[in-house]
Amino acid sequence: MDRCLRPKILECHDEVVFMHKVRGCIAFDNSAKKTRLLHGFNLALLGVMLCTTLLAGAKPIQNPAPTDTSAVKRTELLSYEGQTISSVELAGRPDLNAEEFTRLLTQHAGDRFSAAKIDQSILALQNTAQFQDIQVDLRPELEGVRVIFILHRVSL
Repeated sequence: MDRCLRPKILECHDEVVFMHKVRGCIAFDNSAKKTRLLHGFNLALLGVMLCTTLLAGAKPIQNPAPTDTSAVKRTELLSYEGQTISSVELAGRPDLNAEEFTRLLTQHAGDRFSAAKIDQSILALQNTAQFQDIQVDLRPELEGVRVIFILHRVSL
């Protein structure tokens, strides 16, 4: 017998002996019950072996990738699709003439929420070149969805 195969054969032999000892301890009159139990045990053993194999080959992550919040925001927008809008507000700039910019918005109180119209409103506000960043905050209320456009001033 080849010397490099001997440790592997002994290792397999130990597993087989262990399985026979476990099977010998289980004594059922019902062969179907015994078969189900042994099948479950074999699956559990296979799962443990698979997990240890995967963990042995795993490497720690050195630099985790930054999370993409745009996909989360998009999912949040789509989750409100079709709900009634209770109010639309502009925030973040106390010196802002709200009426001037409210007419640019395509979503208004009482309308059905639409992610496409929110995108159009953001684009219209960005085209004024008066805002560096525009964020949308959505808050569920009893009357519907409260939409808040948070406007950040352009740095001069």
